[in-house]
Amino acid sequence: MAAVNAMKPDVSDPDFAFKQQRYAQVASKFAQVQKAREDDPGAWLLQNSPVIKDVYNQFSQRQVTGEFFASRIQAEKERLGIRS
Repeated sequence: MAAVNAMKPDVSDPDFAFKQQRYAQVASKFAQVQKAREDDPGAWLLQNSPVIKDVYNQFSQRQVTGEFFASRIQAEKERLGIRS
């Protein structure tokens, strides 16, 4: 959120309207991602985390245990700050 807020334009900026529009788009996308992550963290991680994609493939091929798979999901959720 800090990166998004850093994009917020100042009214004295010469291209304020453009920057304001860009800021609104970025803030909206950020909110969508946050909602998707918290509504269904498992599905979001499987689609967006290379770590989880890899460990899921290993789990589905019975190369790792369910316990290991679950621990990787939890670690990735903590790393990304996903609450659930």
